[in-house]
Amino acid sequence: MKKTRLNTLWLLSASSQKKYKLSEKEAFNYLDRFKAVDFLERQYNIAHTLSFSQMVSDVAFFCRKNGGGL
Repeated sequence: MKKTRLNTLWLLSASSQKKYKLSEKEAFNYLDRFKAVDFLERQYNIAHTLSFSQMVSDVAFFCRKNGGGL
């Protein structure tokens, strides 16, 4: 994974951490468990063109669609 993608994933994880009051590890594990990490890797060329708040909302929706409860 390229550095810019890792930075985006880290920011997304940190944003989820704050929004849902999770630890850093819990936030990353949640994103990984409900396939958001894979989704972001596959769709990065589109995702990075969205506003960050839109990307957070879209990834949260994607996780819920895959069984996530947050």
